Amino acid sequence: GTQNQFNFLPARHTDFIFSIIAEEWGFIGASATVILILIMVIAILRIAMNTREPIGRLIAAGIGVQFAAQSFQNIAMTMGITPITGLPLPFVSYGGSSLVTSFLAVGIVFSIARRRVQVMASSDLNPQDTPRQVSVVDDKAAGLLDHRWAPH
Repeated sequence: GTQNQFNFLPARHTDFIFSIIAEEWGFIGASATVILILIMVIAILRIAMNTREPIGRLIAAGIGVQFAAQSFQNIAMTMGITPITGLPLPFVSYGGSSLVTSFLAVGIVFSIARRRVQVMASSDLNPQDTPRQVSVVDDKAAGLLDHRWAPH
């Protein structure tokens, strides 16, 4: 495109990479980039919602919100909606430190989703049953736990 070839965009490979994607690949490429980022953020937030440990939930939610805010800021600054801040687009912009920290953040989320926890609860938490002290112990990955589980 003209913006890319004639060097009208400063730092086109880092800060303004979304402009180059939109210029070279058009609406389809820009939409695909936004959809892939949304899928990643939704998957991270879903892991956060399904994690039973409070600290794991907070860390995963923080990482998901960080990716969403950083992506929004980069896309909005390339469109001229927000001021230019120099935030890279996660996993797309050129830069080693941003890429390494993004991979580390996703690795932490995977670790949270994979962590095995023991869920212990009494069956008297179910109001339909008569109160009795029978423990239910389940060993599942924390990111894969259901919100409701049936007593054994």
